[in-house]
Amino acid sequence: MTTGTRKFTETFGVQLSDQLDSWFNDGIYKYISEGLFNVFYHPEQLIDPGSAVVWGGQMLPDTIPVCGDGCGNVLCLRVDGCGIVSEVLYWDHEGAEWQPRGNNLAQAILWD
Repeated sequence: MTTGTRKFTETFGVQLSDQLDSWFNDGIYKYISEGLFNVFYHPEQLIDPGSAVVWGGQMLPDTIPVCGDGCGNVLCLRVDGCGIVSEVLYWDHEGAEWQPRGNNLAQAILWD
């Protein structure tokens, strides 16, 4: 686990599955450039208070954005009360609509 990922898990109280740990630490996101969601957020961006990645007051409080389309729409990890990612949601920022996209990030990206 990298320093950024460790701070991320401590800040948000989330437990990363092996898949998500590889996503962030092994740079799996770098290999996905096609499709709608091709802007990926690294843990350092997510914990940086000056970052515009997390839209406080608009995103659900139990979600963490991990990738977007560059226009404000994002895929978010939904975290349960135990700190485990329970599903991935698509957020349409213009309509403030939330749609389930799968139980893990791979399912959500394949949905696209």
